[in-house]
Amino acid sequence: MKSIHLVVLIVIFHLVALLSVFDIYFRSPIVYGMDQHKASERVREIEGTKQTEMKPEAPAKRLILFSIDGCRADRFFLAEPKFLTEKIKKQGRYGISHTRVPTETRPGHVAMCAGFWEDLSAVTRGWQENPFEFDSVFNQSFSSFAFGGPDAIEIFFKKNQKRNLTTFAFTGDDEHFTGPLDTLDIWVFDHADELLKNATWNNSLLTQMESDKVIIFLHLLGVDLEGHAHLPLSQEYTDHIRRVDARIQKFVEAIEDFYGHDNRTAFIVTADHGMSDRGAHGDGDPMCTQTPYVVWGAGFSGPVPLAQSPSLSSPNPQIFDTRVFDWKLENFLMKDINQADIAPLISAVLDLPFPMHSVGTLPIDLLDTSPQFRTSALIANFDQMYSQLKMKSSIKQKNSLSFLFRPFKPLDPSFVDSEINTVISLAGEGKFDLANQKVLNLIQLALEGLHYFQTYDWFFLRSIVTLGYVGSILSAITLALTKTKPTTNSQNHSFFTLSSILVETFVFIVSLSVFALLFVQHSPIQYYLYSIFPLLFWREILHNLSFWKHLLSHFFRNFFRNSILLLFVLGLLQLIVFGYFKRIVFSLAFLFLILIPFIFSTSNTKNKMTARFKALWILSCLIMSVFTALPIIKGVVIDIISIAGVIVVSFLVFSLLLNFTSFISILRSPSEISLWKGSKIHFLTAVLQLVLVALSFVSAIWTSLIFSKGGGLSQTNMILNWSILASSIPLIFFASPDYYHRLTSIFIGLLPGFVLLSVSYEPIFYVFLCFSMFLSMKLICQLQTNQKEDQNQKNQKNFHKQEKENQKNFHKQERENEKNLLPLNVQLLSIISLFFIFWFNISIFGAGNVASVSSFDLSATFRFETRFRPFTMGALLAWKLFVPFIPVLLTFEIVAKFLQISLMQVVLFVFALADFPAIQFFFFVRDSGSWLEIGMSISHFIIFDLFFLSIFILLLVSKIFTFKINVPFYNSFNKKD
Repeated sequence: MKSIHLVVLIVIFHLVALLSVFDIYFRSPIVYGMDQHKASERVREIEGTKQTEMKPEAPAKRLILFSIDGCRADRFFLAEPKFLTEKIKKQGRYGISHTRVPTETRPGHVAMCAGFWEDLSAVTRGWQENPFEFDSVFNQSFSSFAFGGPDAIEIFFKKNQKRNLTTFAFTGDDEHFTGPLDTLDIWVFDHADELLKNATWNNSLLTQMESDKVIIFLHLLGVDLEGHAHLPLSQEYTDHIRRVDARIQKFVEAIEDFYGHDNRTAFIVTADHGMSDRGAHGDGDPMCTQTPYVVWGAGFSGPVPLAQSPSLSSPNPQIFDTRVFDWKLENFLMKDINQADIAPLISAVLDLPFPMHSVGTLPIDLLDTSPQFRTSALIANFDQMYSQLKMKSSIKQKNSLSFLFRPFKPLDPSFVDSEINTVISLAGEGKFDLANQKVLNLIQLALEGLHYFQTYDWFFLRSIVTLGYVGSILSAITLALTKTKPTTNSQNHSFFTLSSILVETFVFIVSLSVFALLFVQHSPIQYYLYSIFPLLFWREILHNLSFWKHLLSHFFRNFFRNSILLLFVLGLLQLIVFGYFKRIVFSLAFLFLILIPFIFSTSNTKNKMTARFKALWILSCLIMSVFTALPIIKGVVIDIISIAGVIVVSFLVFSLLLNFTSFISILRSPSEISLWKGSKIHFLTAVLQLVLVALSFVSAIWTSLIFSKGGGLSQTNMILNWSILASSIPLIFFASPDYYHRLTSIFIGLLPGFVLLSVSYEPIFYVFLCFSMFLSMKLICQLQTNQKEDQNQKNQKNFHKQEKENQKNFHKQERENEKNLLPLNVQLLSIISLFFIFWFNISIFGAGNVASVSSFDLSATFRFETRFRPFTMGALLAWKLFVPFIPVLLTFEIVAKFLQISLMQVVLFVFALADFPAIQFFFFVRDSGSWLEIGMSISHFIIFDLFFLSIFILLLVSKIFTFKINVPFYNSFNKKD
């Protein structure tokens, strides 16, 4: 296989591996063809033991669902909304509804109204559309009316086959983060009021409204916008919740008047997701997954008073969340539910068929109905899940070889029939608590059974993906160490040799066996795709066995030294893995890196590291270790931005006055420094870049002050910010081609846009990151110089010795020199690649933790756009993420030029080393546990797997920035220090 083909294969494999995570851990739970069940269907059967012929009636005729977008539980209850608090204390129940990742608008409403957790493959469609048809409470209702944002309601309209859902949606252009943020809430309530008014003269609409099984859904986006703009801990967020409460009260009164206070209306107030302290959501942060709910009205039970607790230290045992004391609700029983439980709750209250794909558990404690109805509803809840389980079992059995199929034994059909009969008998005898507990046990088993078939193929899929990763690692190392000309054995040999025939035969037999097994089991096409990569990788590895024997022989030739290097590499990689869970680990890693110049300065070579350089290296490591020990940035801090501006601008001005070459001129020897004489364009470029940096700080502070006072972004502010961003990049290309000057110009040229997207100390971090990059460049080149000189001395001695022994053995000496070069390449590439991976992660974690989606502070984009523009805001945040990575990539590209090694060799070795953490994160991905654990596990793997794509994308950017750059070779680089 040609080198370029193997590189492309490695890249494609990592994209496929990313998709495999969703296919393995988060496959769509949706299947079709099941019977549907509704709450009242078993009532007669239960009451039949009492000879009752009464027709069961739905607890409520209609239901009003309010969804307060972005309203997190603790802030809602702390706001003490007057109307809803009164309902909690006098008429209804309350608690926390727990969502799942991704904590976004659309997935939250799917769980709320369809009863199943988001199919994560919908990420490829931006959460705007589900790849599969699904059922919802709106489908099962007689008539539904929905008001609000397109993300929340249009998905149900598109999937609404009965066309019984009437929608009223505003557009994305109406969503903005400055000015009055009540506009969209007012829009929703106005249109809902208009619906009631229209029904007074429109007989057709009136008939719809007065029918049974009607749902009115109001999606209120204002609180979410308020949280993004002013953060959830702000007074503005609290006040907005109270204003929503007042508007809900007004609409509830209008509904009651419209229906003549017939007491047949049920009400639910809840939220799709919460929000972190930083004003973001999307991940599994508890503040994102905990949302409030309040229910009251027809079919819902009233408040359950608790005995007053003597103190917070000895609360009532029924109080499991001590925050109720802060909420002043400690005397009323709170019940936690899952967000997916709301769908079966709506179905039970209106006596609708449960949504076909629902996996929510009906919270019967919230129902105020006959005990027979509650038990019947719970059985129907189980029957709906069991129908899905039977369908999944049938599909898997049909697509499996009979001797390989493994059924879910705990829910054998005979056992289920026996248990349901027992439940009905117990209910008929009035033992409802015992009967309900049995059904809940069956529901738990059904959920386990659904998970069992959801993970049925895990072992096979995870095995082949792991084999693919190992094959990718070995192939990348082979390609890197053979100077991008792999398979020296396979390329120069005949495929008709015995070894080649054996390899090809073995791979063919394995391939045929795997594909035949997949075919007879009717496996999806992607299973074939996952299997191809390990086969291709291992085919190349088997053809290069001679190379690996050669490499291993060198490893054992100097076993102690090579073992130390291997442990160093694997140890630092493992520290990086730990750093994804505890950022402080990166600080410890910096303390470890301090030792490197001292370890390698003991070389016998002439080029030793000076005391000045060692002092700078220690200072740099200590400063950088501080950033990874700081807490994650939360919200805009104007004072810190101001301090950062003073520090950064003063540092750059001092550097410019000290020497025009750059602020890192202290790293260069006097003979290397060239003060510009007559190069006015370069001096002017540096001055303009400095002016833009200062102007960006002024604009950032200015706009932040405006936002803090409740103002909006003016057209002048927006034009200024976009102008700074647009003009800072072109100036880079007017810098000198000298590598020091060009790198400095690039680093400073990226700073203004980064400042405008910063909310705290990020600019200070960026400047010291750039300074550390220059030090790392100097360090790696110095290490290579020392190693190269040592190796040259050794080769020279070996050559003279061999020449004296046998002048005729010239070819043998060439091979010996090549063998001596191989371990040197391994050490060099290991150090460069390890530094690259380490600094890549520091660029990510130095100013926050982007492994958490909610770590992105959306308020940083408000300096450029205040309306809700997902693409623009996402692009700006992506740019902010990639800016610190560009100096890292450019530095190591320059290092490759210094040392006269192929940049592709470095990239391939980086691929190989980075796959070690990637394999760990692949197995760390979870589909159970807390929502925080699930969300973080996905984020960690995606970051490391997309590491490869980001390198190739930024390599293209770096090629533009470093066009015609002058870089000396390593031997001239270290002539003088």
